[in-house]
Amino acid sequence: MNRTRFGLIAGLMAMLLLFSGCSQNDSVDSVSGATQKGEFQSSADSTDTASSASLYFYEQGSLTGEELMTAIRNAEGSCSVATVNADGSPNLANFVPYPAGEEYLAFTFSSNVTKENLLRTGEAMVSYYIYDADAEDKYERNQGARFKVEPVTDEAVIAQLHEETPEIPQGATFVHIVEVLPLG
Repeated sequence: MNRTRFGLIAGLMAMLLLFSGCSQNDSVDSVSGATQKGEFQSSADSTDTASSASLYFYEQGSLTGEELMTAIRNAEGSCSVATVNADGSPNLANFVPYPAGEEYLAFTFSSNVTKENLLRTGEAMVSYYIYDADAEDKYERNQGARFKVEPVTDEAVIAQLHEETPEIPQGATFVHIVEVLPLG
């Protein structure tokens, strides 16, 4: 299996576990976010899934600041965006982010569930994961970060971000990185 495909699969699995809050008995189509006649029971009310997804973090493999933005700019890894559907079920999708300064990312979402969820709830989790099968150390094999993000809706900020990063297509959805978390 090539590195990119493995990275995508591993990133998807991590994000599904991070946001699902479901047991194996729950009836949820995790790809589309569809549920089976209201059988979904979320544990989101009782569990802080964003910060307690794992008791062990790969902090030594976590990227931050310019190193992280360079990796994103160079498309070195895979990016998954996790949101919550209106019915409380998880939604996970892969997108290519554009870095916009040190605190923002841009996505060229079409009109889709992920974008609708982001704008409706005002938040999402993003995972940027780089897997290097040739690295001997597990921290070098597994690099990246998770981000808590919020949509940017201020037109003046959006105009400024477009001016500073003209390579980002008009109509892109900008998100503000609220917090950078280690892989987990």
